[in-house]
Amino acid sequence: MALLAYQYHDSRHFPAFYGGLTVPRQAPFGFLRQGSEAWLDRVALKTGTMDEPHSVCGIAGYVRKRNGGWIAFAAIVNGSSTTRHIPLYKSMEASRTDLEALLARY
Repeated sequence: MALLAYQYHDSRHFPAFYGGLTVPRQAPFGFLRQGSEAWLDRVALKTGTMDEPHSVCGIAGYVRKRNGGWIAFAAIVNGSSTTRHIPLYKSMEASRTDLEALLARY
């Protein structure tokens, strides 16, 4: 979150940083191109995953509020010793559901 806040306040570099994020509607991966219109158009994010020793799916980026403001976010879904693998589609579904609730409020 500190990186997202720092970049947002750096007016010289924020446009390039933001431009490197993926908007779900234009994402190359189908698992990002699902969800509400707000998710598809008002979110810009990066993803990261790993499978060993446990599955981890992280996303971070910005939500564009209806009033034009911004919200920075980060979410991590990870496995455990009892549930070593959480399928990517389930991790993204959980994160997307939480962000869509935030988008509905703002």
